[in-house]
Amino acid sequence: ILEDRTPRAHSATWDASGKWLLVCEKGLDRVIVYEFHEGAGRLSFSSEVFVSEGGGARHLVFHPDGSRFYVNEESGAKVTVMAWDEAVGKAEPLQTLSTIPSGYVLPVGSNCAVYTSECALGPSAKRLYVANRLYPSPPQGAAFSESIATFAVDPAGSLELLAHTSVHQHPRHFKIDPTGSWMLVGALTGDRVDVYELDDHGVPQPTEQSL
Repeated sequence: ILEDRTPRAHSATWDASGKWLLVCEKGLDRVIVYEFHEGAGRLSFSSEVFVSEGGGARHLVFHPDGSRFYVNEESGAKVTVMAWDEAVGKAEPLQTLSTIPSGYVLPVGSNCAVYTSECALGPSAKRLYVANRLYPSPPQGAAFSESIATFAVDPAGSLELLAHTSVHQHPRHFKIDPTGSWMLVGALTGDRVDVYELDDHGVPQPTEQSL
């Protein structure tokens, strides 16, 4: 189902001004920008920016300074830094990185592929996190490495991959607490929420706590 190239809006995010609504269109590999006309209470198409072909734009998160946002590709296992011009409601790609380790090898004999789920900044906006999952889930007992990828965000907004933290099966969603000390990861297949502690480098480390 993730190869469906028909229109398929997955998420919608307002920019800080409240004038622009950005829609991640997973089926058409783009982020569509709509202008909100407050007086009339309606939206109109303004612009669009593409991710890689077949990548599937899933979620985006704005940097607090409003000059850029980060969008993850569900099928492409990538994350892209986009410059954002609030004055005219346009975005432009600046940098694209893979969310999986270099040389990553899928389980032997498996028909799995890597898909991202959530994309979020830490409270300090100095770290970006993207969840990697395998779909369909690997066979029972197979080796796999579903993970949270941690990226450093430099002052100009560019990303550098720091680490991957192995997590339980199918990390569908995660949240970071307001202090930036803890991450809760929801493992869909495992039917559990696991608690990770963010270390001094902002990288999630496993604890023995789960729900």
